[in-house]
Amino acid sequence: MRQARLVSLGCRISGDRTSRTAEVVFGHPGTGLPLVLRHCWELPEPEASADAGGPGPVGADLASRRVCGIALGRLTASQLVTEDAVRTAGHTVLLRASRRVAAGCTPLGAALAELPEALMVNDFDAYARSLRDLPPRQVRARVAADDVRVLAVHAVEELGYDPAEQSLTAVVRDAHGHRASLAAPYNPYGPGGLDTLAAALTDTDRDTPCCMSAFVRGTVSGELLLDPLAVLTRTGVMVLDLAAVTGHTDPPPVCPPIADPLTTVLDDATEALAEVAHRGLRHAQGPELRRLRDCAAALARTGLADAAARVRALVTALTHDGPAAAAGRWTDAHLFLLTAASLNTH
Repeated sequence: MRQARLVSLGCRISGDRTSRTAEVVFGHPGTGLPLVLRHCWELPEPEASADAGGPGPVGADLASRRVCGIALGRLTASQLVTEDAVRTAGHTVLLRASRRVAAGCTPLGAALAELPEALMVNDFDAYARSLRDLPPRQVRARVAADDVRVLAVHAVEELGYDPAEQSLTAVVRDAHGHRASLAAPYNPYGPGGLDTLAAALTDTDRDTPCCMSAFVRGTVSGELLLDPLAVLTRTGVMVLDLAAVTGHTDPPPVCPPIADPLTTVLDDATEALAEVAHRGLRHAQGPELRRLRDCAAALARTGLADAAARVRALVTALTHDGPAAAAGRWTDAHLFLLTAASLNTH
């Protein structure tokens, strides 16, 4: 990539007992593409041992560690001008540690708000409509962070915490008053994220809009569903997974969401198919077959006749034709349900 300018959109921290991984998401203004830089740390034995009995190093601890010669905390709150970047076909980016990379790392400033239309969402409804025109996820190109966008948030409503799901929820609005739903799950590798997000959203009003980078997980009832990465407010950039734990802001509890009947029956049928596959098709017996029949009936009542027919065909194959014939029926029903669920989230 010649003279590439990369704008940091945030970072997601993950890990296990022996390692931590940082996925830094960049926006490339020249192409309008989100790109991902991955860096993994293997934990030394003392840290790995501590991890067995506790959280071990989390995002705030990793912020000072170097990635490509730059502290992770600085890298995730900066824009980068470099000739040392290589982009892969899967939209990951490789950076060589060098003095030029460090010299090209400058504060983010207003770069988030100046991203091109391909990365910036100013009209939530228009973007939700564009998602409905996409093909199912199963047949789309497999590229990193394809669903990360920056959203201009002008108002925050219904901020609350769901203790059952361990997630912070809110309704945010754009400049036109269009709504989007926010659901930020607790990340044990970034434990300060929810408090930091709550503080940032509490400080947002129509006179001081903020930019929020987020994974757009699809739509629910026609509204965008967001999983935030970072927030740019008047006080600066807040990268959620790297935030230190500062204490509880105690947002009010949220009301349980009203279940979407289509989502419910599709999820139940997909779980029933997964259970049959887990036990093995040759071992499917009365309880599994009854659950599949109940799922087929529920799909039919909801108006998903084709999905119901495919689940019934699987039951027939399991009952009369044996596991070899049922394998094809299982695959057909599973792909159909996954595609229906993907289109339902659009």
